[in-house]
Amino acid sequence: MNGDIGSIISELQQAICAQTSRLHRVALRIVGNSSDADDVVQEACLQAIRNQDQIRNDGKYVSWLHRITVNCGIDFLRKNKRSDNMKEPLSHQINDFYDNRQDPPEQLVEQKELFHMAVRFVEELPNDCRMSFILTQMDGYTYLEVSEILNVPRGTVASRVCRAKKLLLSQMNATEISKGEEV
Repeated sequence: MNGDIGSIISELQQAICAQTSRLHRVALRIVGNSSDADDVVQEACLQAIRNQDQIRNDGKYVSWLHRITVNCGIDFLRKNKRSDNMKEPLSHQINDFYDNRQDPPEQLVEQKELFHMAVRFVEELPNDCRMSFILTQMDGYTYLEVSEILNVPRGTVASRVCRAKKLLLSQMNATEISKGEEV
């Protein structure tokens, strides 16, 4: 790295402060519980500070921090043996979205129902597809950023997202067909 250890730590601290809320969202989507996500982010930040000498010369603190956070989240799930059994479903994590909407009540009910159905389908995706889908489609990372975070090739991220979209579309179509049969 260029610069002395003090400036490196200062840059890392700035990156941590600037990314804390985003790191928390990533951890929350992995572990499914706000308190556990706090623990994951804290562990990720501690690991980043302990291993700051491993950052490459390109200064890509952000993707490095997110990779550490994802790994800490996965380690947390392994340690607690609940990779597919989140304490709080994703739908409960972001329920507040509709609380401040001004749409007509009947429209809100329909939108909320569709939203919960879509979130349930996302929760049911295979882990690798779900992680790539959430990071790109819900958290707004680019495929390249996700490839760095997950430490997989960009093409792997793209294929996982494509597979996730196909699975989601299939689930939505199957639900629509079954609803049509009920009428």
